[in-house]
Amino acid sequence: MNELTTLENKIDALTKMGEGLISRPDEIDDRPSLWLSTGETADLMGIAASTLHRWRAEGSGPPCVKLRGALRYERAAVEAWMTTR
Repeated sequence: MNELTTLENKIDALTKMGEGLISRPDEIDDRPSLWLSTGETADLMGIAASTLHRWRAEGSGPPCVKLRGALRYERAAVEAWMTTR
């Protein structure tokens, strides 16, 4: 068995293991993100990003966290916050 055949066999085995899982990268894009950037959150809420910045400075607005140095909003928390307003 040559090296290429061995590699093809490994790819086939991994493909069979992953059946039923996400098989195409574009399927990932169809899923709503769990964590949103400030811009994405503002778009979801129909407001300007500067409004979110102001609310965060005032201690109001939807809750946010810092993940890997970037502010993120949990989609479910934003949607819940919007229903209370």
